[in-house]
Amino acid sequence: MATESVVSQPVTIAQVRVNDEHITVVTTDGREHSVPLAWSLLLSAATPEQRANYELQEFGTAIHWPDVDEDLGLATFLGVDEDVVYDALGFDSAH
Repeated sequence: MATESVVSQPVTIAQVRVNDEHITVVTTDGREHSVPLAWSLLLSAATPEQRANYELQEFGTAIHWPDVDEDLGLATFLGVDEDVVYDALGFDSAH
């Protein structure tokens, strides 16, 4: 699959779920994307309450967990370069 087809329609993060195995985002087009919780040592060590306390940032293209100072971008879940996400949204990658 070509990178361009992965983000052909602008999507952002609508919802975040974290359990003992995965970090999952639901995008505004209804798709779910997950990465292993082990990818984040900070979230792996966090309590369920800390994992549930997140903020969407960068116009819905990034997640910040203030209790553990962790950040993950939508590009991580889509498996693309961050610039692809910003280009699809019409932002300069330097935003």
